Amino acid sequence: MAKKGGNPKIYIPVLSLLFILLLVAPPMSASPNLIRDDELATLKSIRINLSLTSRVLLESEGSDFRTESLSVYLSLLPREGSCQSINSINLLHESGGELPLKLSVKNRRGDLIRGGGAIKYAMKEADSSLKMEMATDGLNADSIIGYGALADITSRRCGGRVTKKITFPFFDYPPEIAGYLNASGNIDSDNNLIKQRAYKIVRGKNDYYDVVSSIAGWVNENINYSLTTITSKTSQNASWVLINRRGVCDELTSLFIALLRSVNIPARFISGLSWSNVNGGRFQLHGWAEVYFPGYGWIPWDVTYDEQGFVDASHIILGEGYDALSSSTKFVWLGRDEDIKSYPLNINVSLIDKEEGGFLPLNISVEPYSASVGIGSYDLLRVKVSNPLPYYISERITIAGAKGMAVEGSPRRNIMVKPGGSIIRDFIVRFSGLKDYVYVFPIKLLTIRSGGSSANITVADSYPSYSLSQLTRVKTMDEAQSKKFLSGVDVRCSQSSTAYENESFNISCTLRNSGTVGIKNLSLCLYGLLGEENNPAPCKHNFLPIASEKTVVFRVKGDSSGVKSGRVFYNGESRTFDFMTNINDRPSVNISSLAFPADVEFNTPFHLRFRIEKTSRSSPRLLNVYIMRRGGKQSREWHFEGFNQSRNFDIELNSLSLRRGDNEIIIKAEFSDDKGRKSVVRRSADIHMGISAVEWPIYIVNTIFRRVDILYLKLLVVAAFSFGIVIGFILRGGGRINGKS
Repeated sequence: MAKKGGNPKIYIPVLSLLFILLLVAPPMSASPNLIRDDELATLKSIRINLSLTSRVLLESEGSDFRTESLSVYLSLLPREGSCQSINSINLLHESGGELPLKLSVKNRRGDLIRGGGAIKYAMKEADSSLKMEMATDGLNADSIIGYGALADITSRRCGGRVTKKITFPFFDYPPEIAGYLNASGNIDSDNNLIKQRAYKIVRGKNDYYDVVSSIAGWVNENINYSLTTITSKTSQNASWVLINRRGVCDELTSLFIALLRSVNIPARFISGLSWSNVNGGRFQLHGWAEVYFPGYGWIPWDVTYDEQGFVDASHIILGEGYDALSSSTKFVWLGRDEDIKSYPLNINVSLIDKEEGGFLPLNISVEPYSASVGIGSYDLLRVKVSNPLPYYISERITIAGAKGMAVEGSPRRNIMVKPGGSIIRDFIVRFSGLKDYVYVFPIKLLTIRSGGSSANITVADSYPSYSLSQLTRVKTMDEAQSKKFLSGVDVRCSQSSTAYENESFNISCTLRNSGTVGIKNLSLCLYGLLGEENNPAPCKHNFLPIASEKTVVFRVKGDSSGVKSGRVFYNGESRTFDFMTNINDRPSVNISSLAFPADVEFNTPFHLRFRIEKTSRSSPRLLNVYIMRRGGKQSREWHFEGFNQSRNFDIELNSLSLRRGDNEIIIKAEFSDDKGRKSVVRRSADIHMGISAVEWPIYIVNTIFRRVDILYLKLLVVAAFSFGIVIGFILRGGGRINGKS
């Protein structure tokens, strides 16, 4: 449009600084010593020389100075793995001006112990650290010992390819992953603020990959990377970073891991190096995360660089663990009148070579709602991203505008695209502060590793204007509007202790929130059982966050076994579930079918018949059966481990065990239940035994022998035999005397 009273003029505004830098950066492909910003995420691999060196000073603290041994544990070491290869490692040592001693290490696995007498090195796989044991006999006080390692490393762009949806929340992790779900060090994932923030981010999401990507995006967009605070020297807890909304790379990573763990997603901390464009470009210490995906393993995620599901080839892994390494070097020494002074670890990296890669083949487009709008008008930019790849992709998209155009909200979005899928994201922009000219605004859509797209919008006073409310109604539903807020509670109840009728026992119920929203007012009620206060439907009330499990225990009573029901109430919904109870009657047995002769003769056999009958549904845990004569000793016994069915007994006895006249034969059954409580039942049989005059002597002898202990009986026999021998000698001696006279 022509300016009033003047000539027509076309004005093309300058793009954002980010876009200009990408355009005017001088080419550096001829020099392998630098990595350009625009190639960092697309490099296929790099090869570097890594030098890790430091010194330790042995300081004397008395006249009797002596050092017997010194061990140095260096925990920051390059790791062999799928993302990087260790071509070689040379171990370095320098003492007293001597030349460095170099030992070549081809493989980090196992123990390597070599040296020239003054130093011994050991690579220890157990703690993934380099151990240097130094024989220090003969060293003078205030000696300085240098140590370190020189490695040749090839590092590759690294990422994971998740091809199928993993339903969130997920619970069934392998046992070895459990430690990466807990709070540790600065990763205070059990903090309530951490939990609340995580629940807000993932609310309504049921795709595991989407949850991880959303948490990473929130950290990247809401936490400022800042070296101007105390955090550049002192690492703070994740909750501190959340409250203050700033931190350095290890703190951003700690917050990311804490948010993940709070919703039951395992993650671990990676310590290492990466390329930074600060101060002209150099490698520096860096921290990022690896997230565990069931069925796929550990996948890298760098929230500082906004590299989601991958890390670029400049990431050199030096350590991994539950949280950030607190110290790179540990010293252990044995001596007297001495101390040690350690120096910082010097890390130097030189780039040997780099291999070019390429962009991801995503299809990206940006289209304005209106290609021509008035000055002061709003417009809507519709971004469509299609993923032709057979695996999930996370990417950051950024709208780069120019002076006079402002994006409502953040100009960048983190997106997640499913395999073979596509998404639409809308940005609303406004054109203001412009004079009465015709403007052509080139709109650039930038990504990290997927190329970009562009469009033009012409702005002039003669074109129609759109208000913010108009375009908000047109705006495609974003993530928050398209979420599926699913409520889901899985309930598993089981009897956790043996139950008997009219006695209290425990029912243990596990509640699992399998939905995508937290459940504040959850009630769980059981039916067909009595609560502790004789409540006919005992209930428990709980709060159940997203991706959480909780176990509640009911103390109840019941009078019958079988299927019981329960009902869970949450978020205006209710659902019935069934569970089994096994309520036993107390174990009981009866002695029945008792048969015996009323009269028996002396020294004759007879039969005692009876039946031990199980009269309860439950079985005794232990059953002992005894037969005895009242006033006499136990004559027979049987023991049963578990008595599951009735049993008949037919016992042959002899009347020699009876007394003359009336005898009471007692049958006793002792048994116990699963709780160890004992019970006894008895039956008796009255049997009469008669004795004739001829049988009296035998009966008396039998009675004496039955009453006398067998040991005493043996002693009596021995004594009688000895007495006979003595009498025999005496009689023989007397006969010889009489014969002589």
